[in-house]
Amino acid sequence: AKVGMGSRTYENAKTVVAVADRFREEGKEQEATEILNTLNNKSVNAAVQIVKKTQSRNEQSVRGTTAILPPSMQVLTGDFRIALDELPDNSVDLIFTDPPYDAETIPLYGDLARIGARILKPGGSLIAYAGHYAVPEITALMNEHLRYWWLLALKHQGNTARLPGKWVMVEWKPLLWYVKGGRATNTFVADLIESRQPDKHAHDWQQDVSEAQYLIERLTDPGALVVDPFCGSGTTLLAAFSLDRRAIGVELDPERANVARGRIYEHASA
Repeated sequence: AKVGMGSRTYENAKTVVAVADRFREEGKEQEATEILNTLNNKSVNAAVQIVKKTQSRNEQSVRGTTAILPPSMQVLTGDFRIALDELPDNSVDLIFTDPPYDAETIPLYGDLARIGARILKPGGSLIAYAGHYAVPEITALMNEHLRYWWLLALKHQGNTARLPGKWVMVEWKPLLWYVKGGRATNTFVADLIESRQPDKHAHDWQQDVSEAQYLIERLTDPGALVVDPFCGSGTTLLAAFSLDRRAIGVELDPERANVARGRIYEHASA
């Protein structure tokens, strides 16, 4: 065995390197680099977890290429500004989504609200995750199209993020709640939602299904249509399916869209 490393750990390290080499041969340079960087900078065990997560995503992606989804579920591949163009006006009960948080994509929130103003039913809601730093800019964009209703707080579980420069310990995440005209339902909704530690195997930025389930259940009725324009690995759609709602998700990345289809197919077949 390698000096300072037990035999089992050494064998695991060899397996990790072999998997990374195979990914490189398959043209998956990003996955290979992530695995090797984790091996070199963290630990063998951490690298093994990255391998398991990557293989799980790949398996779900493969399933997604041939998966036949339930009639109530649909995953579209492409830019949501184009993919949702054919949705009829006033046809959607709830938009629930988690857009990118980087500064370059902040204008997408304005596009999201603009499209929401067309496709939401009167009284329908749009709820979007947002980065704390960008809330003033995001709300300025969204206020042009929809009515601001409330700011919900999603309390984190697990480790607390620390932001040097801001010198803030981040313990919650904002969810911006907008409505079309007013609110169609009068079910009370808590503005502090306890999140669970999400399983990141399908997507690095994946949220836990519990917060989507909580809000979908309180803001819509069975059979309602829920739309997620940034559906990622399909968590919102899984939540909608579990509550007997219809759902349409849009994902720009084809492989991630296949992961979403694979997860929905796996859940529906269970």
